Amino acid sequence: MITKVRIRSLLVSYLFVALSASICVASGAQEWKAFGENDEAFYFYDTKSVVRLADSHVRLQQKIVYTETGIRWAMEKHGPGYKTLNYAIGQVEIDCANKKVRVLSATAYSKNGSVLDSRTIKTKLWLDIPSGSMDERLQGDVCEAPSAANKNQSEGNTKSTEAGMKFVFGAIVVLVASWLFMTRKK
Repeated sequence: MITKVRIRSLLVSYLFVALSASICVASGAQEWKAFGENDEAFYFYDTKSVVRLADSHVRLQQKIVYTETGIRWAMEKHGPGYKTLNYAIGQVEIDCANKKVRVLSATAYSKNGSVLDSRTIKTKLWLDIPSGSMDERLQGDVCEAPSAANKNQSEGNTKSTEAGMKFVFGAIVVLVASWLFMTRKK
């Protein structure tokens, strides 16, 4: 049997979730857009982090979520400490005109969310973007004309906000229904 104390704790939990969701929607939380996958990982970039710089350069955050194959590769390259690797987030810059990319910083996270490694790349070497690579796919997404990119980003932001508001509304309905159930007379 559900007690009033249990219902109150559920109400507090629902309220916390609803408030958290509304804060994320209002604060402009990251919006990860998938742009590719292979045997090693799934690849995303944060549409809200895309910044157009001078000389046709674009800077953004990229997220790589590793598969078991990717984790084995990381362990071979970086050692057994990467056994719990989940994902990495890095800041990259793309030279759209010359088809080059460089990594500015990267942080690797474990499955429990702790930081495995974090680096700011000092040399910031430019590398050619190979044909058919994930970097080429990313370049194709973010190096389009600014007006089209901004339109796509704006449409994505609207959809995300609408989805977040539906979630908040649903949580409020659950809260009100629970409150009515809790306060009704027997």
